[in-house]
Amino acid sequence: MLKRLLTMKLTVILLIIGLLLVSVAGFSQRITYVKKKTSLSQLFDEIYKQTGYGIIWSEKKLKNMAAFDADFHDAPLETVLKISLKNQPLTYIIKDKTIVLRERDSVSVGPGSSATLFDVMGSVLDENGKPLAEATIKVKGILKETISDVNGNFFIEGLDKDKELIISFVGYHTKQVSAAAGNLIVNMSLKLTDLEVVLISVGYGTLKKTSVTGAVSTVNAKDFQSTPTSSLSNLLAGRLPGAQIVNNSGFVGANSNILVRGVGSGTGGTYPLVVIDNVVASRTDFDVLDANEVESITLLKDAGTAAIYGSRAANGVLLVKTRSGGINQKAEFTLKAYTSTDRTTKPIPGYTATDELVYKNNQYIHQQEIAGQPIGALPYGQAAFDYYKDKSYHLMDYVWRNPSAQQYDLTVSGGSEEIQYFMLAGFNKANGSFENTDYNRYNFRSKVDASISKKLKIGLNLSGYRRGLDRFYWPYDAEESQTVQDFYRTTFNWSRLYPFYTKLDGTATDRLDPQGLPAYGSGGWNPVETIYDAGYRKTVYNTLNGILNIDLKIPFIPGLSTSVMGNYNVNTRNNKSFIKFNKSYPIKFKSDGVSTRNYLPVGLDLENPNIHNLSNALEAVVENVTLRNSYQLNWFLNYSRTFHKHDISANLIYEQSESNAKVLTGSAGRLISSDIDQIMAASKDASDRSFNGSESANARLGWIGRIHYEYDSKYIAEFSFREDGSYIFEPGHRFGFFPSASAAWRISKEKFFNVDFISELKLRGSYGTTGHDGTTDGSIAAYQWQNNYYPGSSYVFGNIDQFGIAPGRFPNSDITWEKTSSYDLGLDFGLFNGALSGEFDYFKRRISDIFQTRAQTLPGTFGAVLPQVNYAKKDVSGFDFSLQYHSRTGEISYLIGANVGYATDKWVIYDEPAAIQGTWRSQIGQPTNRLNGYISEGIIRDQSVVDVLKIKGFKQFGRDPMIGALLFKDIRGVNYSEGPDGKIDENDKTYLSNNQIPRINYGINLSVEWKAIKVDILLQGVSAYDKMVSTANTNDGGVFQFDRPYFGLWTDAWSTENPNGKYPKIIGWGYEELGFAPSSFWIGSGAYLRLKNVNISYSLPGKWINKIGIKQAQAFFTGTNLLTISAFKAYDPEQLALDSYPIMKGFTGGLNIVF
Repeated sequence: MLKRLLTMKLTVILLIIGLLLVSVAGFSQRITYVKKKTSLSQLFDEIYKQTGYGIIWSEKKLKNMAAFDADFHDAPLETVLKISLKNQPLTYIIKDKTIVLRERDSVSVGPGSSATLFDVMGSVLDENGKPLAEATIKVKGILKETISDVNGNFFIEGLDKDKELIISFVGYHTKQVSAAAGNLIVNMSLKLTDLEVVLISVGYGTLKKTSVTGAVSTVNAKDFQSTPTSSLSNLLAGRLPGAQIVNNSGFVGANSNILVRGVGSGTGGTYPLVVIDNVVASRTDFDVLDANEVESITLLKDAGTAAIYGSRAANGVLLVKTRSGGINQKAEFTLKAYTSTDRTTKPIPGYTATDELVYKNNQYIHQQEIAGQPIGALPYGQAAFDYYKDKSYHLMDYVWRNPSAQQYDLTVSGGSEEIQYFMLAGFNKANGSFENTDYNRYNFRSKVDASISKKLKIGLNLSGYRRGLDRFYWPYDAEESQTVQDFYRTTFNWSRLYPFYTKLDGTATDRLDPQGLPAYGSGGWNPVETIYDAGYRKTVYNTLNGILNIDLKIPFIPGLSTSVMGNYNVNTRNNKSFIKFNKSYPIKFKSDGVSTRNYLPVGLDLENPNIHNLSNALEAVVENVTLRNSYQLNWFLNYSRTFHKHDISANLIYEQSESNAKVLTGSAGRLISSDIDQIMAASKDASDRSFNGSESANARLGWIGRIHYEYDSKYIAEFSFREDGSYIFEPGHRFGFFPSASAAWRISKEKFFNVDFISELKLRGSYGTTGHDGTTDGSIAAYQWQNNYYPGSSYVFGNIDQFGIAPGRFPNSDITWEKTSSYDLGLDFGLFNGALSGEFDYFKRRISDIFQTRAQTLPGTFGAVLPQVNYAKKDVSGFDFSLQYHSRTGEISYLIGANVGYATDKWVIYDEPAAIQGTWRSQIGQPTNRLNGYISEGIIRDQSVVDVLKIKGFKQFGRDPMIGALLFKDIRGVNYSEGPDGKIDENDKTYLSNNQIPRINYGINLSVEWKAIKVDILLQGVSAYDKMVSTANTNDGGVFQFDRPYFGLWTDAWSTENPNGKYPKIIGWGYEELGFAPSSFWIGSGAYLRLKNVNISYSLPGKWINKIGIKQAQAFFTGTNLLTISAFKAYDPEQLALDSYPIMKGFTGGLNIVF
């Protein structure tokens, strides 16, 4: 007992001492400051530097304060404050580490008024009594607000005592308190789970996260708004569970492909349906959105959520919600600006002219050996090596420039109870990696929502963009291409032996040399001349979009409302090519007398120039103009009521849309002057001109219904349907019915479930069907149920040239929708009051009635093409998983998240020729994307192995085995009969991998915030992915081009001098065993982990910026694709091939200002 009493007394004494120490903390701070005629502002800055004590004060109250002489030497803080404020109409109090200045007396509101204004100060604390920084404190009824500082303190001046304060903080319940108390301590209570208030976009509406019964993934635009891009799809990689997002090119304006849960619909494209603010939009409309006009992006992954979009939802649905103004929010202007520069993620492979000479000599030696011919003089002797010792013509180095970009956005948002508004004006400009390859985009949005009365609301949402793609004229890159892929390949492959410009005597020179003339060595083009003087190809897109919403609550029937949404869209595309006279000259070479190849330049062949343009003689202009307009009209009848524990909502929707397009194309050659890039300045001769045009139209309508029911927030069920009509099909098969049903059970709400650390546990499941009619990707031709005819060859009848027509596809009146039936079973959970949360989904879907042209052989006299039919069938299955944890430790708050998705597929029914049925070539039971080829047993490095194989009579492609070549595995005989037959030929091919596309996609994100500094990191990667080093298709017998020295791989090829070389010996085109054929030798794991984004931001202190009218200012730095970890070393694993345009990493600096 005595020991316990002594312990209690000691505890009390220590507590008293601790309290005393806290109470005198302010007195222990000491200040040294000496300055004549100083101001209070300067003094407070010095106090902050020496003590860390923050000051809450009003600039306008200090403007007229008299200057004074400060003479403090190691003086207590209290003494400094008392002396400094002695002759000022101010007093102070110290709370924690914050000094709050106050007026000594209240201020009368007006003559004769008894009311007074007063100042309110307080602290916002969490459930553990720790300060909450950046909590929002609003004064109810007026546009006045502030936020708490890092110590949780806040200060609001000049309030009436009857005012109420509304305090809010993410993840905590909002509190409303009276301001009359003056000094407030506000203790916030943590919500049971953020899921209770998070709203998720679903088809034609929103639901609480806890009420969602299907599989959805959502990303908040704030997560990526500081990351630079010219295409919105590039920002989503690693952020959406279940979505594979791949960008195969780093060229400015290039976008990413999005694949939801593995392969998409059976035919055509794989891109999900895009819906922006409830309006069905195009992929381009999505990509050109400014990230700063977007509020959230939601991906509907299963039929339970996507079936409501019916005929176009087979590949998933991408819902975009744009930003709106806030209720009772004072007008807030935000200016964001950044500049960025890019580099390739991996250095562009380089080699020298002497490397090329070695390659060509080895190629000759090995060709002679195979042919059994003696090796004579080499193509390039020592003199050639001496000549090129200090010469190497690196064309890519000459024309490449590191891309750069800049973006500026100005937004304003705000509103009252009656009207909310948001407006944006944005500009993005990017310079490509070659001169005259530029991208620019202008965006605007103006959204206003008005409550006309308590029952009537009207919203107007206007938006538009202007996008320009400028590049030099290169005929082999398509007009619509967002890249310069073919030009890059040509430049990449330029021989190191050929100069770009020479004088008349063959001396290499520069483009800027007046005596220099453009040269070419092979292929006829001079890429440098192309960049600067081959004309241009400019494409300009203009789009204007308007959405009008009218919402009416129907009187006398509680919960019933109706609304109308109308959308009208107008867009134009203008593509203009100015093709200038482009001439280059072959280089004349001579030999050194020993080498068998001519390599010494002696001049240019001026008599045989290479000429490239439309007329092959003079300049030409080609213009293509597309005019499109479309509308979408929706009518909604909505009902939503709560009866005791029953929540029910229902929607009936009618949707109608139509689109029209007109395309006009004209061209004219032989311009009168290369300075006039107009058709009117061209030859009037009919043979120099051409004109064409076309029109198209499509329309659809549908009825949509949905019922959502909840009992006691525990048992949730939803049923939806959509009946869609498509113009694609014959009237009897035009409509498709797409239903879905889903349910969820919130186990954590049950009384029997009493697990304290589990705050949310929900089991859900869904089933539904979606459709595909090919209109979103153009994979299905319209009107296949009718006889179609097309312009055909002309013929002469009676000495008159008659116009001919030709039959098209044979009609099929039974063709109808592809259908996808989808099952999904999911689990949502939250632990530790929502600090840890996650989702898991297992899915399976069957795609049936896939469009396919039957594999039948028709005689040429048939005169038509067989129709497509609904025949094939495919299964897809997999899972998605995401996890997120957020917490706070002292002044550090952090969030860690991860997501992963896995999907695989196989053909169940697939029509194929009888010759391959039952063989390895059959698609039945196999995935859509697989790698085929020969099984490699490695490089033959020992002559004894060759001798043994020859004795056995073993042949590879009709040739004897050879040292330094690949040895393939003999697995089949004639007509794909199983078992070896002593030779390697086409019969020995097999499938090598089922992972030509990544089966696993994942992302990891980390966010840490400390005081004014915030760091966001995103890692993104793929796995179960095999990549074949090739420049062509590899599905079956793909062509390899390893005969080119640019591959650089060949610098470590087998030779007698390098018997341990990594690659087979150099031989060139046509030898399968020496690199030409696809095989397992060339397959490597394409799995990678990429440091996708790093964003570091710093918020400038308010005392620096508030004086000049700026509320907030944030400087940020962003790095993109900074690091890639992969076993695949040949080139970036996301890149298509070694000579395709590379993937880029970027560095961005910017500023975000709110005023």
